Amino acid sequence: MKRNLYFLFLITIFLTFTLSCETFNAAAGKKTLKEQDSISAPFDEYLTERVWRLAGCYFENGLYVQLDANLTSSRINFFYNGKFQATTGITNYEGTWKHKKNSSFKFQITGKKLIDPSNTIGKSFDSSFEKNLINTDRIEITKNEIKFYAKEGELLLRFIRL
Repeated sequence: MKRNLYFLFLITIFLTFTLSCETFNAAAGKKTLKEQDSISAPFDEYLTERVWRLAGCYFENGLYVQLDANLTSSRINFFYNGKFQATTGITNYEGTWKHKKNSSFKFQITGKKLIDPSNTIGKSFDSSFEKNLINTDRIEITKNEIKFYAKEGELLLRFIRL
């Protein structure tokens, strides 16, 4: 009787493990996290359809700082005609952006308007934001975020989708 129970127990465990495994074809058909995160729409279309909120900024002292989720005033909008509008909450920026396949990503700031001159604490953040826009050389985009990199590969700015 004990042997039959042991045998039944082992068969149950064997069947449980065997049936819980995926087949090779099912496992091969799954997408990796990077593939799931990649965008399906054309680059320009995906970039311009959304408002992007700032989530991280590289400062002049060499530190990259993740920003608080409550910092909702810093954002960037891209337009189909190659223009962009960005704001830090202190200064509004306008300009143009250019991106060609397999080439660099460039910003050119054509206008700045100071909207909060009384904010002296955020001046270093504001100047870092502007320099990071100017020094952007490469962009990496996924479903939920865009990252701007310098020529050296250093992460300058990170925006998340609203």
